[in-house]
Amino acid sequence: ELPVGLFRRVPCFTHPHPYNLYTPRGRWCCWRLGHVAMSQKHVVDHVAFFRRLSVVYKQWQADTSAQTNGPWNGVRGLAFWAGSVNEDNIYAKTLALQLWLLGYEFPDTIMILTSKKIVFLTSTKKIRILQTSLEKDDVEKPVTCEYIERTKDNQSDFVKLLDVLDVTSGASIGILANEKQTGDFARDWSRALDEAGAKKVNVVEGVAQVLAVKDESELENMKKAAIATSRVMQRFLVRRIEEIVDEEKKVTHSQLAEEVEDLLQSPTKLAEYNIKVSGDAIDSCYTPIIQSGGSFNLRASAQSNDELIYHDGTIMCSMGIRYKSFCSNSARTLLINPTKEQEEQYKLLLELHEVLCKQLRPGSKLGDVYDAVVHHVQEKKPAMARHLFENCGFGMGIEFLESFYRIDHKNQRQVQSGMVFNAVVGFKDLETNHSDPKARKYALMIADTVMVKGETAEVMTSPSKSYKDISYYLNEDAPEEPPPRKPAPSKEKKGRKEAIDVGALSSKRGQRNRDTSKDIEEKERRRQEHQQALGEMKLEQSISRFTARGRKDTVASSTGDVYGNVVAYADPSELPRDMKNDQMYVDMERDTLIVPVGGTPVPFHVTTIKSVSKADEGEFKFLRVNFYTPGQALGNKGIVFQEPNRSYVREVSVRSQDSANISEVHRLINELLKRLKQRQQEARERRDIEEVGIQEAIVLGKGAQIPRLTDLTLRPTISGRKTTGTLEAHKNGFRFHSVKNENVDVLYDNIRHAFLQPAENEIVVLLHFNLRRPIMVGKKKVVDIQFYTEVMEASQSLDQSRRSGWDPDEIEEEQRELELRKRLNDEFKNYVSKVEDHVEREDRTLKFDIPYRDLGFFGVPGKSSVLMMPSVDCLVSLTEWPPVVIALEDVEIVHFERVAFSLRNFDMVMVFKNFDKPVVHINSIPMDSLDQIKEWLDSVNIKYYEGPASLNWKNIMETVRTDPGQFFQEGGWKFLELDGSDEEGGNEEDAESEFDPEDGEEAEEVDSDEYAMDEEEEESGSEGAAEDEDDDALDWDELEEKTRREEELKRAKRGHHFESDDDDDERPRKRSGKNKQLLGIVLACGRGCNEA
Repeated sequence: ELPVGLFRRVPCFTHPHPYNLYTPRGRWCCWRLGHVAMSQKHVVDHVAFFRRLSVVYKQWQADTSAQTNGPWNGVRGLAFWAGSVNEDNIYAKTLALQLWLLGYEFPDTIMILTSKKIVFLTSTKKIRILQTSLEKDDVEKPVTCEYIERTKDNQSDFVKLLDVLDVTSGASIGILANEKQTGDFARDWSRALDEAGAKKVNVVEGVAQVLAVKDESELENMKKAAIATSRVMQRFLVRRIEEIVDEEKKVTHSQLAEEVEDLLQSPTKLAEYNIKVSGDAIDSCYTPIIQSGGSFNLRASAQSNDELIYHDGTIMCSMGIRYKSFCSNSARTLLINPTKEQEEQYKLLLELHEVLCKQLRPGSKLGDVYDAVVHHVQEKKPAMARHLFENCGFGMGIEFLESFYRIDHKNQRQVQSGMVFNAVVGFKDLETNHSDPKARKYALMIADTVMVKGETAEVMTSPSKSYKDISYYLNEDAPEEPPPRKPAPSKEKKGRKEAIDVGALSSKRGQRNRDTSKDIEEKERRRQEHQQALGEMKLEQSISRFTARGRKDTVASSTGDVYGNVVAYADPSELPRDMKNDQMYVDMERDTLIVPVGGTPVPFHVTTIKSVSKADEGEFKFLRVNFYTPGQALGNKGIVFQEPNRSYVREVSVRSQDSANISEVHRLINELLKRLKQRQQEARERRDIEEVGIQEAIVLGKGAQIPRLTDLTLRPTISGRKTTGTLEAHKNGFRFHSVKNENVDVLYDNIRHAFLQPAENEIVVLLHFNLRRPIMVGKKKVVDIQFYTEVMEASQSLDQSRRSGWDPDEIEEEQRELELRKRLNDEFKNYVSKVEDHVEREDRTLKFDIPYRDLGFFGVPGKSSVLMMPSVDCLVSLTEWPPVVIALEDVEIVHFERVAFSLRNFDMVMVFKNFDKPVVHINSIPMDSLDQIKEWLDSVNIKYYEGPASLNWKNIMETVRTDPGQFFQEGGWKFLELDGSDEEGGNEEDAESEFDPEDGEEAEEVDSDEYAMDEEEEESGSEGAAEDEDDDALDWDELEEKTRREEELKRAKRGHHFESDDDDDERPRKRSGKNKQLLGIVLACGRGCNEA
C-alpha cells in the first residue's frame, strides 16, 4: 500500500520470522504476506514538486496557445497512471515522471492534470503522505491539488475522474500511449477510458521534452552518479580485468558483471572506493556489460555472456550507476598487445570523442553534431567511416535512454543547457591480422556522461581513456610486429599507477611459464635493438640542443660566478701602497694575494685559490699555493671557467728565508678562505630564504568536509626529536598542524611528485611529497617532506625470554598488528582518495603515486642498503631518511659499473640532463636484479650502458660541462659502450703515444705508477716462471694455495678496490674511435684502471 522506495533493507516489522525476499531494485519484503517495513517518515519535497509542475504547465500551455501540432498536440487534459510494480520495466516514462515530481514510485495511482487543478486517485495511506507534504503554504502553487481515495468499487472513482477530464465534451486527453501498465487497477482504468469514448492523444514527446532539461538539483545528482561510476570502473572494474589478464585467471564475463553488482549492493565495500552513500540511494543502471574474444554486441541492451574473459585482443566494458534514480554511464575499451593499426584507430576515436563533446553546445542540432563526427572521420581516415556507429549516444536522466534525444543524422532537435547525454563513439566490425581467431575480430568504443551547461559541455565521468592507460603489452614471445614502446610518463597524465608498461615490468607477467632460452634471447635482442635506436635518437637530440645553444648556454645555466668576471684590481694604481715588490702580500680589503713574479706584483683573487701549504727545508721556508684550473673536480662549485681552453697557472711555490712573512701570509690566506666560505654560506641562506618567500599564502577551508589525517609524524622534524600532528587538505595546499601549535604549509602547485607507500613488509605507512621549490621546516630548507605512522615497533627488546611460536599471547599480538596494519593502510588510501577529489574540485591537479614493490631492488644510495622501488615517474626509497627521489624525466643516461660474471654485486650510476647536478651512485645491487632493472629502464625509454670498471665521474662530468656541444659531436656517451673489443691490433707503444691525459702532473704520477706496477708484475711473473719447474712436486691443494697467494700479492700491488678474477695485467692499448681524451681521464683514475 505504501509508495515504493520508502524502505530500507530491514525485516518486516509485522512478522518476527519473515521469509525475506531481495528484489533487483533493492527492496526487502515479507514474501508470505506481502508486508513491507517502513524505516523512516516519507516526505515529498513540495518545493521541488511545484517547481517542476510549473515547468510542465508552462510548456503544455505554450504549446496549446500556439495552436500548432507540437509535442503536446493541443490536448485539454493529461492523464498519467501507474499499475502494479513491474520489475521488468524500470525505465517506464510514467515511473520517470512520478520520480521526477514526487521523488518516489506510487503504484496503482492516477494523476489527472487540467488547466486549474491536479487530481490524485490512490489509496488512503498514499493520500495521507501527499496531503502532509503538498498542502503547505510556503510555496507558490500553479494549480490546486485534489485527492480521491480509492474504494473497493473502482468504477465510481473512475466516473469522477472522467468528469474532471470533461470526456463527454469531446476534449482530447493526453496520455502515454506507448506504455502497457500491469495489474487489474490499470487495466480497469484503461477500459473505462475506452468505454467513455475518450479522445486519447499520445504526449510522450512533450513529457520527454520536460524531462530532458535538468535543474541544478538534478544535475548535482547526476554528477554524483557519474563520480560513483568513474570510481567503480577505474578502481575496481579495470583493475580487476588487469588482474584477471595478468594472472590468467579463468573468470567469465557474467561472473565479473556479478562482482560489480555485488559491490554496488554493499555500502561497506563502496566506502573503500570513497563512495559514502546510503545503500538504497545507489543502484546499477543495468547489469555491467563485459565482452571479449571477438564477440561484441554494441547495443545498449547487450548482456555479458558466460564465456571466459579472453586474455588477448580487445576487452570492452561498460557500466552505469544510478544515484537517487538519476543515471550515468561510462564505457572503455582495453587493448591487449595492440598493433600499430589499432593504436592509430584508437587515437582517432579519442579525437572523435573530443569533437563530439565540443559540438554538444546549446543551439546545436543533434543531427549536425553527428554529421560533424562523420566529417572528421572522412577527413582524417575515410576508410573508417563505414565502421562508425550509427549514432553517437542519447539523452539521459531518470530514464537511461531518452530516445527522443538520440544523436543521429535524422534528429533535428536542439541541444539545450541543462541536458545530459551519454556521448558514445565507436568503430564496429574491425579485423586485424592476428594468428588467434578470437583476437582477430574486434570493436572500439568510448562512452562518457556529458553535461551541457552554459556554452560548453562538461565530461562528468573520468575513467582514464588515454591510449597509454588502456593499452597493455603482455604477450612477449609471439607478436609478429614488435609493440611500440611507451613514452616516459609525464605529469599531465596522472593517472597514477597504471601508466608504467606493467606487461614489460612485472616479475610475473614476463614469465607465463614460457621463458625458454630462445625466448630470453629474443627478448634480449629486442631490448638491445630498442636501446640502440634510443641511443641514436638521444644523441641527435643532444647535438641539436647543444649545437644550437653553444657552450654559453652551459655557462649561463650555472648557479655560480663565472671565472674571469672576478676582478681584483681594475688598474695597477689600485695596488696597495705599503706592499713591497719582492715580498708576498695579502690585501684583506680586496681579498687578493699578491705574488712577486720577476719583480712584478701579480694579483690572485681568493676565489681562484684551492689550497695553501707551508713547509720547512733547512734555512728556507716554502709556501705552496694551489689554484683551481679547468679539468679538475672543483671543490669550489661557484667557479665556472668562461674560457677553459686558455693557459692557467695551477700552482705557485715561493721560497724565502723570512719565516715570519711566510707564516703571516699563510695565516692571512687561510683567513681569506675562511671568510669566503662564510660569505658563500650566507649567500646560500639568503637565496634559500628568497626562494621560500615567494610562495603564496595557504587559503584555509572551513567545515568538517576538509580531509584530515591525524596522529602523523613529520620528517624532517620542526624542533626536537619528534613532531606529531594532523595533516589537513585546504583550498590550495596542505597544512600540518603539530601538537605544539607549529604549522608547515605545502602548496599543491609546489608538489612535483606525491607518493603513498602502504605498509607492505614495512614498519610505516607514509605520504611523501617531493617539491618543485624548497620550503623551510624549522630552520632547514627541504625539498622532501614526509608524513608517516608506525604500524609496529622499529626495534624489539631481547632481554626478555623468547616465547614459543604457539604462545596464544604472541599469536594474539601478531593478529592485532595485522589488523592495525590493514586499518592504517585503509585510512591512508581513503585519505588519498578524498584529497584527490578535493583538489579536483578546487580546479587543481594532484595525483598520488604508489611505488611498485614487486619491481624493487636493494642498493646503497647512501650509507645503508635500502629497497629502491620504481614508480610511474620516479625511482624512490622513502622508508629510510634521508629519502631518495629520482625523477625519470631528469635522467640522461644510466651506467652499470662492475658488471662481471665473477661478481655478486654491481653499481648503478644515474647521470642527469642538468650536467651541473652531481651523478647519483646506487652501489652494491645484487647481480640477479640486473635484467629486471634493464627491462624497466628500457620500458621508460632511458638509455643504459654497462662496463666492468668503476669510473671517475667527477672528471668525466667536468669534461662534459666544459664543452657539451663538442662532447656530443664526438659521439657523446658512446665511449661507455667500449668493452675492450676494439683493443685488438693495438700495442703498448701506440697506447703510450696516443694516451695524453689533460693535466700533466697528476696524470704523469698515475702513468709512472702504472708502468712501475707493470714492471713489478713482470718481475713477479718471471719469478713464477722459474718456480714452475718445481710444480710437478706439488699436489693440487698446494698448487691452489700457491696460486691464491700470488693473486693476492698482485692485487695488493695493483691497489684493487673490488673483487675481480681478471688477471689481465697489460697496460692500456691503443683505442680506435673518438673520445680519447675522455678515456684518458677514465684510465687516469686510481680505481679500476686495468679493467677500464
